[in-house]
Amino acid sequence: RAAGAAVDADVALEPGGPLDVAIAEVVLAAEPPVGRTRAVEILRGGLSAAIRKHSYDGLPGFGAFRHVRAPDVLARVDAMIEDGTLRTSGGAFPQLVVSAAGAVAVVAARMRTADDAGGARTASGAPGRAAA
Repeated sequence: RAAGAAVDADVALEPGGPLDVAIAEVVLAAEPPVGRTRAVEILRGGLSAAIRKHSYDGLPGFGAFRHVRAPDVLARVDAMIEDGTLRTSGGAFPQLVVSAAGAVAVVAARMRTADDAGGARTASGAPGRAAA
């Protein structure tokens, strides 16, 4: 799948599905780190000044879920916080952090995708780097 290619919305919203993996990938790759709403904006292909300033539009999964409603993507982020896959830094501007279990899930998804595609790629289909 090419970067930015649409994933069926029903499949995307399944727990542990491609949206969950893409959320974790964005959180792992974003520098500076992002919060809940910025992660949603990235996955939906937003082009705000902050997205451009920090080159978030070059992240794996950028725009891949533009066909999924923002509240639905945010609900998956919140569910991942609730189940411990993600956590927040707290404070006035909380940033997202991937838990160890979340990182393992991303690596496993990348391995499955690499096996399917014959090369190292992210779950969203973009060339990727290994999780640190």
